[in-house]
Amino acid sequence: MSDDPRDDLARRIAGEITLSSNPGATLRKWRTDFDVSQTELAERLDVSSSVISDYESGRRESPGIGVVSRIVRALLDIDESRGGGRIRQYARVISAGFESDIVHDLREYPTAIPLERLYEAMDATEVVPGERDHVSGHTVINSIEAIKRLPSEEFYRLYGQSTNRALVFTDVTRGESPLVALRVVNPTPNAVILHGLEPEDLWEHATALAKIDGFALAVSTCDLDEALAKLREEYPEVSVSAEIPETAVAETRPRIETALWELLDNAAEHAGAEPAIGIEVTTAEESVSVRVRDDGPGLPEAEQQVLTTGEEGPLVHGAGLGLFLTHWLITNLEGEVSVTATDDGTTVEVALPTPAAAAAPES
Repeated sequence: MSDDPRDDLARRIAGEITLSSNPGATLRKWRTDFDVSQTELAERLDVSSSVISDYESGRRESPGIGVVSRIVRALLDIDESRGGGRIRQYARVISAGFESDIVHDLREYPTAIPLERLYEAMDATEVVPGERDHVSGHTVINSIEAIKRLPSEEFYRLYGQSTNRALVFTDVTRGESPLVALRVVNPTPNAVILHGLEPEDLWEHATALAKIDGFALAVSTCDLDEALAKLREEYPEVSVSAEIPETAVAETRPRIETALWELLDNAAEHAGAEPAIGIEVTTAEESVSVRVRDDGPGLPEAEQQVLTTGEEGPLVHGAGLGLFLTHWLITNLEGEVSVTATDDGTTVEVALPTPAAAAAPES
């Protein structure tokens, strides 16, 4: 695989179409997967839409490799003009080590969302409530292909960047196989949605397994492509860049992870329309600095106050609890928090002492 996901995807699509026993049907599959109409594709290729229709229906002789290459290039160009969502989706799935016919979509949301919003987008019916009511992403899995081709020890990779997510299993008849397979996964997801089922079709032991493992269980018969398109529109993925040295040692405790995740979650929430977060770690003799920046309109002053002083005003009561916890965790480690907010975004800097600085006697 090359370093360019577009090139990898182009080769995959072109190969599938060229080698298919029904090239027209395979072309139609990829065109609809990219949510491109025959008219839009034809305009990009500068041909009549009837040409695309004829290829897909088999009325026209199967396209040669030259025509296939042009069509694939046009699909990818259209996707890039829309922001490159399908190309990035493919890159995420492949980077996680999956073939795209096993994992259809693997997405991280800008911030954790209530599970009920995911249910609403997927027109899902909850059968069993879970122990957690928010998710930070979803993975859509072909249940048959996953069970046939994934060793049990690889199921954990379905979680992507976080276990705080929903696993959506497609091609389900009763739900028995994916739910039994999940019993070997530790930890469990926040929610499981079985697609293609009505509640009365569910395996009789499904609810008991969900209750034992503590995840929410729901069923859905929605148009999956439309639901995923809606989720992509409402919760665009977060672009994260990082500049991190090979080694940076600070005096800390395990719960510092909670504080840093809160900063990332807050940055995603306040980021722009196409969320972009930057993480930078630098070291000095007495401290390690972690900077988290976003490209949004700037963190509100009331929330800046909670983060830097730990003082919570009435306007952010409750909503500022996570930021208050972040301030408390960092300052109890003898660390400091500072905020720089402009119209172009916000940078939060956390400075933590090195072990040597923490051990030094106070002067």
